[in-house]
Amino acid sequence: MKKQVRKDNYLRQSYLTYQNNKFIISYSLNNLLFLHSVRINLLKQKSELPKNSLLVRCVLRCIVTGRRKRLNKWFCFSRLVLLRFFRSRMLSYWKKSKW
Repeated sequence: MKKQVRKDNYLRQSYLTYQNNKFIISYSLNNLLFLHSVRINLLKQKSELPKNSLLVRCVLRCIVTGRRKRLNKWFCFSRLVLLRFFRSRMLSYWKKSKW
């Protein structure tokens, strides 16, 4: 579980650095106060950025078990853990619905 969480954190950090670099380069390319040679070098740097840097999926994980699928973005638990909490009445004022 720890390895998966570390991998997710690493992917998120690399995604943020790529996004920051891309934003700075794009902003500098549109700035007309820079010399033309500098802007050409920035364009070359932008083309050398990895193309797959945008395809990172952020995985929402359960904080108890580390499962990949959380119930939704408001609960930090997977459905199995949430069901166990409901049955053991660890979450007050909640109960399992009966159909």
